[in-house]
Amino acid sequence: IARCGRRPRRSFSARSVRRCSRCRGRIGHARIFGRRGSSPRPILRDVPLRTRRDSIRLGKEIAKGLKPGDLVLLSGSLGSGKTFVARAIARALGVGTAMRVTSPTFTLVQEYAIAHGTLLHADLYRLLAGENKSGEEKFEREVCNLGLRERRREGAIVIVEWGDDAISFLGGAPRFKIAFELSEGSRSARVLD
Repeated sequence: IARCGRRPRRSFSARSVRRCSRCRGRIGHARIFGRRGSSPRPILRDVPLRTRRDSIRLGKEIAKGLKPGDLVLLSGSLGSGKTFVARAIARALGVGTAMRVTSPTFTLVQEYAIAHGTLLHADLYRLLAGENKSGEEKFEREVCNLGLRERRREGAIVIVEWGDDAISFLGGAPRFKIAFELSEGSRSARVLD
């Protein structure tokens, strides 16, 4: 039995790998996320993103684990699916389909009303591009001027793309850190809880 609680099924491929009937992962995998409070150590999972549905499923699973004041960091190369998963998280938290959830590359931060507060979606790519020219102090000042740390203290859920270098300016450790990887046409996400 796989750690997700499902009974695996036998694959009829040449290698005959046993797979979970729920997520088609190899035997011995765990759920994408552990139960909250079940383990004091970080949980690391590789999640293949073969289809848009896989990305939406990942966004829904992340949204289930969020509470007010949480931070989600998304990192990866351009076009790896960060904004798509951020949109899936926003939809799962209650942002309606009438509201467009787009990349805030030029606006830096977009705010959405959700059932239990506020969701902030930030993209620090432009600030990082200027960091090389203007220095780390200016980068820190610009990130702090966005007010994400203060809004997080007020209970807003914050999703930040390209925020790896700004963790200390964002009010502490993230609840989820997701690194997207592109390799030869396949996509995957590495989730750190």
